[in-house]
Amino acid sequence: AHPGAKIDRVVMPSDSLAVCEVRFKSGTERFKASVDPYSAKYLGERGVRGYFMGLVLYLHMELLLSERGEMLNGYASLLFVLLLLSGLWLWFPARRGFLRALPSRLKTTRGVTFKRRVHDLHNVFGFYSLPLLLLIVLTGSAFVFHEAVEKAVFALTRTTKIPEREFTLSKGQPMPAQSLLDAAQKAVPEGRLDRFYPD
Repeated sequence: AHPGAKIDRVVMPSDSLAVCEVRFKSGTERFKASVDPYSAKYLGERGVRGYFMGLVLYLHMELLLSERGEMLNGYASLLFVLLLLSGLWLWFPARRGFLRALPSRLKTTRGVTFKRRVHDLHNVFGFYSLPLLLLIVLTGSAFVFHEAVEKAVFALTRTTKIPEREFTLSKGQPMPAQSLLDAAQKAVPEGRLDRFYPD
């Protein structure tokens, strides 16, 4: 149906009533095509951004700007990490006797001006939400800069990456995808093929 398009993934039917879903790119647009798994009949397609949740997903991940938006998201996440850590630095009592001053930083004060109330609320909610916010922005930046984050995690934990298995590949023309899938299914007959990534 789309001979010039690049297939991203094939999601196999999850039950006997489900369709085979093929996700592909054509230019800068992404599509989801449905195929009848029993007759291979092409049932139609829709743009990934053409429905609400798909639009929300790509707004969240790429700001609707493809790879450029993904990079912007990554740098914005790192900037947010700096803002959070600088907020923690400013929150922490700098004077001597900071242990006595800590309880006052963890609650609001009654009977103060509006400006002071806003300041206290910012301190209190900022402190208690810091772990969750750091987790969100660090995992967000890890999606974009996954190689750098992976190296940092291994360095901090003093662990090493599990080495990938090395295979001796045959030479010649690659076999059709169906033959490869059949071989994998035969090797693990009790498993159910879930999805297939051509790349």
